[in-house]
Amino acid sequence: MTTSSNLILSYRNDADSGVYYVDPLYSVAGYSIDFAKTREMSEFVRILPDNSGYGYCTFEVSFDRELPVNIIGLLKTNSQQNTKVEVTLYSMAGASLYSDTFFHMFSASTYGTDSWGDFMWGGQTPISHFKGHNKQMILPLPDVYMAKKVRIRVFSSEPIDYFEFARFWAGFGYQPTYNVNYGSSIGYKDDTDKKSSKSGARAYGSVIRKRTIELDFESLEQDEFFTELFGPVVQENGISTEMLIALDATNMATIPYQSLYGNLVNADDASHAFWNHLSVNLTLEEAP
Repeated sequence: MTTSSNLILSYRNDADSGVYYVDPLYSVAGYSIDFAKTREMSEFVRILPDNSGYGYCTFEVSFDRELPVNIIGLLKTNSQQNTKVEVTLYSMAGASLYSDTFFHMFSASTYGTDSWGDFMWGGQTPISHFKGHNKQMILPLPDVYMAKKVRIRVFSSEPIDYFEFARFWAGFGYQPTYNVNYGSSIGYKDDTDKKSSKSGARAYGSVIRKRTIELDFESLEQDEFFTELFGPVVQENGISTEMLIALDATNMATIPYQSLYGNLVNADDASHAFWNHLSVNLTLEEAP
């Protein structure tokens, strides 16, 4: 346990109550931008590039008032290796509060080659590492911004017919006073069907693999525990709670590996660690 937290956990998607906008010239019939509001991850939004395959795919979402935003999610996408995303937040007065310079969907790696000497594409995380997983961008922001509008621009240097995604997230992420304990873990749930013939040959039925994260909150003060974690996550929503999580919001080189969109699948009973402090273990599973 440490007194500074790199973990960020968001359980409220304010984009769901916002108003989306895509220029009608670049929207695709049957793939409405409103699909970004639904948890049905088999329904997709499609947006056309504004320059014959090489341009920007742009959409906006506006809130009814300024709301705190410190995490963004663009989920279940058709991203390519070099897809980049620009996120801009605006105030009520229309002033730009935050704008990045085209964040790589698959972040720049701290290493130029992998462990066997193979070159990593431009120093980026290889997209092949995510074969069998949903391709997503989860972007923790450097601060909390009171935003009235969020604009997303997606760009690819390779020609694309459209950019596709199933879910968009913009909201506030909770960062606990005390980080999760050592022993918290990230793992994988692989439901691939395996069959063997009489000859011993094996056949595999491929499925989308899901990551799991187990969080051990060892000691949080009672007020923080109930109002920021146990109340809104466990008591209010239970296992239906959808979440964005990044285990280390400051390490952008590994963010594609250690961040996910999913839901709570288990919450142990909370226990009093010592006077005025409580602990709980939560398990999250990636959405298919």
